[in-house]
Amino acid sequence: MKIYFSVYGVGSGHSIRSFRLADTFYRDGHEIYLSTFGDGIRIFKDKDKRSIFKKILVSKSIEYKWIEEGLSWSGTMAYSAINYNTLYSHLIDEYRNLKSIMPDIVISDSRISTLLASYKLNIKSIVITNQLSIKLPKDIPLISRLFTKIWNLADSIVIPDLPPKYTITYSNIVPYLGFYNKRKLFFAGLIYEKPDLIRSCEVDKDIDLFFMISAPTHDRLNFVKAIYRSLNILSRESRLLREYNIIILEGAAYKKNFRKVLNGNIRVFGWLDNPHDILKRSKIVILRGGQTSILESIMAMTPMIVIPACRQTEQIENARRVEELGLGYYMDYKMFLRDPTILINSINSILNKYSYFQENIRKVRNVLIKVSNLNRLKRYIMRMAI
Repeated sequence: MKIYFSVYGVGSGHSIRSFRLADTFYRDGHEIYLSTFGDGIRIFKDKDKRSIFKKILVSKSIEYKWIEEGLSWSGTMAYSAINYNTLYSHLIDEYRNLKSIMPDIVISDSRISTLLASYKLNIKSIVITNQLSIKLPKDIPLISRLFTKIWNLADSIVIPDLPPKYTITYSNIVPYLGFYNKRKLFFAGLIYEKPDLIRSCEVDKDIDLFFMISAPTHDRLNFVKAIYRSLNILSRESRLLREYNIIILEGAAYKKNFRKVLNGNIRVFGWLDNPHDILKRSKIVILRGGQTSILESIMAMTPMIVIPACRQTEQIENARRVEELGLGYYMDYKMFLRDPTILINSINSILNKYSYFQENIRKVRNVLIKVSNLNRLKRYIMRMAI
């Protein structure tokens, strides 16, 4: 069977979860194709990843406008208007690619262009998305209606999140469930090999802090700089921080073999194919707020401090949910930049109430394990392809 994966190439979360799914189909003997752009190209350059694909197709990058504090919506909208031809070229590329390959099924991880092209060519399609609609800083109903109409073009919608009550990307999913036929919706949890997840608790937590940075390139670079700047300040003001065992993962796919040690207690890695091994050994993880990273932290039984980029509404809503569910803390990025010592306060608070956070995580984790069954998702996709 020919399976065409189309991956939204901003950040690494889409690429990581799509690769995990594509790899299982490849091992079953299916013919796998990939279309992506931007950060996705850098991630799939790895020879172990690219080897599973019959062909990799590349489109122009779509850029967001980032400033030091976070996402600039006005700059992004202006950039998108100027570069409308890039968005249009994606649609043309995907139509041409699909017409040439004629796959049995299309799996689009959040790419609108692929969904529109497959609909036009009458090819069965599945969209993977944790945003049934997009919440902008100011509510724009037209955007909400537009996304619900586009996702409805797919034969099925796979939501890589927990079902309602425990949904992480709650505000972008739960209020919009009524716009869809329930039979089209499939909550898949974390797309991961299940045995690895269940063993997550069977190790000692010997790492005090893990900065797991995963974000679009420009935002990631800004966040990495902010982390180093803050750690320099905190190491002068906090004796405890100098004694902590700390790991920083910069999240740069092109720096796979990069590593160094700072001040004797901080280990730095450019990229790790499986950061889950470190995550499950960590007492606390500091995140930007990507949904995949949050789900992985739940599986690893690791409380979180989530510091989302300013105006990055998905990350901000995810961070609020983490705090609402008692899985960790939401920290305002502007406040963190002004006063890094608030990070120490949050760290101490989690350590002082560690059993409280772990008990909350355990409850959510039990639900996540039940829905995060890769074989269950594969069977669902195969039924859709028939």
